[in-house]
Formats: sequence, structure tokens, C-alpha cells
Amino acid sequence: MSKFKPADSYESEPTPLTENRCLLAAKIVERDSLMDAAKAETESSAKLGTVHDAVTPARAALAAFDAQTAIAWSNWSKGLVNGKPMADAARRAELAAELADAELSSAAAKAVQDECQAAVERMSEPLAHMNAKIRELAKVVAIEEEASALLPQIAEAIATAESLRLRLEAARAEAVEGLEYGISTMVNPAVERFDAARRAAESRPFQPPVNPFADGWRQFVAGLTEDPAVDFDGAQAMDVAPTPIRASMIDPVSAAAAAVESFQSNGFVR
Repeated sequence: MSKFKPADSYESEPTPLTENRCLLAAKIVERDSLMDAAKAETESSAKLGTVHDAVTPARAALAAFDAQTAIAWSNWSKGLVNGKPMADAARRAELAAELADAELSSAAAKAVQDECQAAVERMSEPLAHMNAKIRELAKVVAIEEEASALLPQIAEAIATAESLRLRLEAARAEAVEGLEYGISTMVNPAVERFDAARRAAESRPFQPPVNPFADGWRQFVAGLTEDPAVDFDGAQAMDVAPTPIRASMIDPVSAAAAAVESFQSNGFVR
């Protein structure tokens, strides 16, 4: 038997459920259970609604019978027909009983529908709180995993950048070592070109008006509200609409971050 699996047989490892993912999963189960209960009440109410459909035709049938009876008596009184009309009390009683049954059934169904509606309304408030809590937990999971995934890469990138900076500083120091400024027509132009290229390399890239990663992370949070085990890439393929947030005021955390950002230079500190 082969010791190794063919490449196409490998499946990606499932996303491990962290403590907050477990809390998110439990809250989603609680929400979905309550939503299922509310859906069942709504479906029951819709089914009961069909009971009312029998009232209108039953009322119309009784009214038509009475109208026909009245016309028959009118025609007899005017001599338009021979023979006195015969009253069909049994048929009218039958139609009246059908109408009464339909109205009683409709009234009973309405009472149960009211109970269903009241149950749905009772569920609405906790559902709103659950959805808010689920979104909060999803945001926590997203930012925690962003930190664990990218911060080490940022630290490594900064360490690499600092190492490169030291190499650049050493190269520049060697170029000007032992020379009085302006004395060398060969070295000084090279140093000036070096400084210009370095400023360009160390300048920040163009800042787009909208963060290009915003939609992806909003989709990730939306995906987490449905599946607590989904990862970033998996969430992008989910058929779930992210809820855009348009806050009227910047939150304190973002405000503090923006303040710190405004004090950072556009290059390395020398």
C-alpha cells in the first residue's frame, strides 16, 4: 500500500475553533434555534390563514340564495310567474350552517394567529440582541486572527527593513568617510543620487481613498455570523451579504489609531 496520498486527495485542515469561535458557534446555534421557532410560528399562522378563505364564498352563497328567493317572490307578486314559490328552508338552513361554521372556524383561527404573532414578537427582541452579539463576536474573531496571522509578518518585515537600513547607512558612511564635503566631484553626485533614490524607496505608497481590504474583511465578518468555522478565503465565496456600517462618528479605538498614525513620518527615522 502506498505510503503517501496523491496530491489531489489532500483536503485543507479545518479551521481550529478558538475560544471565541466556540462562543460564536454556541450563539449561532441559539439564534438559529430561536429563528426556527419563529419560522414555525409564522408558518402555522400562514396555514391558519387559509381557514378564512371559506368565509367569503359561504357568505356569498347564502346571499345569492336569499337574492334568488326574493326575486322569485317578486316575480310571483307581479304576476310574472304562475304558482306560488316554494320556500326551501332546509337549503337555506344548510347554507346558513356552512356560513356559521366558516365564521366560527375563522374566529378560532384568528385567535390562534394572534397567539402566533405574539410569540413571534416575543422572539424578536432577543433575536435582535443575539444578532448584535454574534456580530460582535465575529468582529473579535476576525481581528484576533488578523493579529495572529499578520503581526508576526509585520514584525519580520520591520526587522528586514531595519537590517536593510543599516546596510544602507553603512554604505553611505563608507562613501563619505574621509572626504570633506564637496571635495569629490565623483563621490558627492553619487551620494546625492543615492539619497534621492533612498527617499523614493522609503516613501509610503499612495494611500487609496478606500481601503482595498475593507470589503473582504466585511465579508469575512458576515460569513462568521453564519459559519463560526469559516476562514477568510472561504467567507469570500459564501452567499451572504455583508452589512455595511456607516458610523456617524469615528470610534475611540480608530480615533486613537488615527492620531498615532498622524505622527508617523513618511520615511525611516534617522
